Amino acid sequence: MTDSKESYQELSAKLGIAEKDIPLLRQAFVHRSYCHENGGDSNERLEFLGDSVLSLTISEYLYKNYPQKSEGELSKWRASLVNSEKLATIARELDLGRFLLLGTGEERSGGRKRSSLLADVMEALIAVVYLVSGIEKAREFVVELWHPHIEALRDSKRPLDAKTMLQEVLQRKGETPK
Repeated sequence: MTDSKESYQELSAKLGIAEKDIPLLRQAFVHRSYCHENGGDSNERLEFLGDSVLSLTISEYLYKNYPQKSEGELSKWRASLVNSEKLATIARELDLGRFLLLGTGEERSGGRKRSSLLADVMEALIAVVYLVSGIEKAREFVVELWHPHIEALRDSKRPLDAKTMLQEVLQRKGETPK
């Protein structure tokens, strides 16, 4: 991807981010490997903030919309919705990999498609929406993107994650994980 202001204008328009905030939007896509080669700030601090905004938003949404669920069930649902795998899936749905700014080594090794980097970008993008538009817009952004995944959980009968599945199988046998 070309690193230019124009590269992010279409995305900023979709997200309702003002032109003056495009530099912050661009930062959401800057991997530390790019910074090592080109200077500047990476998206790591944005990831930190976005993780919290996402967790709060999903927790609040589940709490309000599923009053019949216990704390344990809500925790399992949140864990299956707020993890690297889900973040990367949603980043792929949005084709965010094309916006990544990577160092030469990361680019050559397929970093643009790497789940961990896509998850980081998704968290950073949530932070940008929060910082430039506030918590309400960030909530709307997250809920809109996560809603199909929440609905799929609601309709699913399978265990939510590998750890839970292992614990449930072992508990049925009277064992505990070691």
